[in-house]
Amino acid sequence: MFENVKFDKELETFRTGSVEEAIVSLPKYKYQSFRGEQLKINISEGQYIQLSCDGESFGITQWGYCQFLKKIKVSPHSANAIDLDLLENLINNTLSRLSTSQSMLMIKRDNTIVNIGVAPYMPTRHEDILMTLNKGKACDISQVSFSDRGMSISLLDEHMPVIEPKKGDVIRCGISLNNSETFSQNISVESYYLRLVCTNGSIMRERGHCFVPDQKQRRKYFSNISYLMDDIKSLSLKHDVTRKQLISIIDKSMNDEELIKSWEVLNKRFDSDRADSILRLKYDERKEIVKTIKERKVKNRTLPYSNRIMPDSTEHNLYDVFNHITDAAKNVSYHDSLELQRFGGSMLYWRN
Repeated sequence: MFENVKFDKELETFRTGSVEEAIVSLPKYKYQSFRGEQLKINISEGQYIQLSCDGESFGITQWGYCQFLKKIKVSPHSANAIDLDLLENLINNTLSRLSTSQSMLMIKRDNTIVNIGVAPYMPTRHEDILMTLNKGKACDISQVSFSDRGMSISLLDEHMPVIEPKKGDVIRCGISLNNSETFSQNISVESYYLRLVCTNGSIMRERGHCFVPDQKQRRKYFSNISYLMDDIKSLSLKHDVTRKQLISIIDKSMNDEELIKSWEVLNKRFDSDRADSILRLKYDERKEIVKTIKERKVKNRTLPYSNRIMPDSTEHNLYDVFNHITDAAKNVSYHDSLELQRFGGSMLYWRN
């Protein structure tokens, strides 16, 4: 998308097991409020997109540009298809018509705009979270990863029971804490599981495994981060339930629709060849499965619900595919890694 213009580079995902290194390496963001008519955009063929506000000019990342377009009700896909001069006029006219009572906020890293949103905005600061966790020593910090879009912290607790779905395959329990200073997401606390044999991680967002603070709670964190630690300690983690779920899928085969659903998630994040490789799928096999599913859906439209044709079983094991997907999450961007780990965690509850 947007092959005819250029963008400032987004911060590459940084990963470390050291809190001290993470704190030193955290990006420093500046927040600048403005009104719509103060901002102007310049879009030229083959050039970097520039935004100007009160005499200052800034570049913007592609992700920030897409988020900005959505904020002013312009579809990124539609913008990609519009003549650049027309698009520039459309955006500037839209900005000039924004309500003067609505204050906007740009988030900058050096001279690059990372995101644009609506003020006021009170994010919980990454550094405050890391310093509080390091001081508390309630959990072992397994990994810290961050990019312009947010930060993810994997916490492991030695007091929590390990899960061993089969002999020698030990999984440690903990918490995944995710936060953003750039409008990407609200702070969240989720159950986290680390498979020691290959260091694959998965995140549970099912009911009882996830805590997403509301606006009032996030304001508490903004004033005093220690409230977050209280909520982490009070999170009810259903490790017994998860242990049973993991054991239940050890010998469970996937049906064809589940397999293709997994392929579609991976294809969205990567491409078709990488998705085939992760799932150990051959191209011809996948095409045949897709054909079978389409034909079955056509037939089921003409049949009573009680007589519908059920999905076919495959030779692919659900636990193996679960591990393939969480393994793929280890070396991708912050955002993709988070989504793949969450998807892997959701697989434990398929057909339950």
